[in-house]
Amino acid sequence: MGKNAELEKQRAQGKYIKPFETDILKLRADELNYTLCMFVKEVRKPNGDAYAADSILYLTLGIQEYLFTSGRIDNLFTDVYYEAFTTALHEVIKDFKLPTNQMGYFVT
Repeated sequence: MGKNAELEKQRAQGKYIKPFETDILKLRADELNYTLCMFVKEVRKPNGDAYAADSILYLTLGIQEYLFTSGRIDNLFTDVYYEAFTTALHEVIKDFKLPTNQMGYFVT
C-alpha cells in the first residue's frame, strides 16, 4: 500500500504506473516474484527503521505459510520460478551474523 501511495504521487505529476495488487493471493506467479523481490529490498518497520536480516527471513516464511494455508501451492524457497526472489533474499541476509553480548555469547 505504501508503494501504491508513492505511485499515486507520480500519477499526480502525469506519470501513469499500474498500482500493485495488495492481495498477494490474487497475484500471478510472475507478479508475486517481482513483488517479493521489492519487498525484501525495501521493507521497513512502521517507524522507518530497517528490519534485521533474520526478521526479513521470518516475514517471508510467514508469507509462505499464508500462501500454503490459503491454497496456493507456490513454494517461494525451492521453486526455480522464484529464483529472482531467493537471490534478492540471499543478498539481504548474506552478511547476517547472530548478535553477541559483552561476554561473547549469542543473543537470540
